[in-house]
Amino acid sequence: MKHLLLLTILTLTSCTPTKELIIPRSQIHYQLVERAFVENNDTTYVNELQFDPVASATDFQSAMYNNFGKWDVKYDGKYNPNIAQIIWEHCKLLGTEEEFYILTDGEESATEYFSAVMVFDQNGKDLLTKDNPSRDLLIERLIVIMQNKGPHRNL
Repeated sequence: MKHLLLLTILTLTSCTPTKELIIPRSQIHYQLVERAFVENNDTTYVNELQFDPVASATDFQSAMYNNFGKWDVKYDGKYNPNIAQIIWEHCKLLGTEEEFYILTDGEESATEYFSAVMVFDQNGKDLLTKDNPSRDLLIERLIVIMQNKGPHRNL
């Protein structure tokens, strides 16, 4: 009987939970930033959701990989050549048949440190604009992805 009790105690004390803790929304810090991109003397403004503080500028990329699998395209990062810009071209972000174009990036410098995401429809329309009726729903979904990002991966 003592051996059974000891075995039970050892088992209970040596087990670690595998379920991730859900971070309260108030602990996820983010901001929407409008970025200007100039190409051939043409300026385009795009809204970007930036998460900070983060452990790594690739935190959101890692969260996307853990939730949606391997990306479709990888480019040099727009902020930092050492941090790739990773894109999911047909992501079912909301769990419906609707597909989104998700672009992730990040920055780690002396002045900026964040993990970022931009969301577009399949026609290239920025969906994080103020006038988009589904903007709040998309932001909430992106926060949940970041809350439950899972293990960090070096992509």
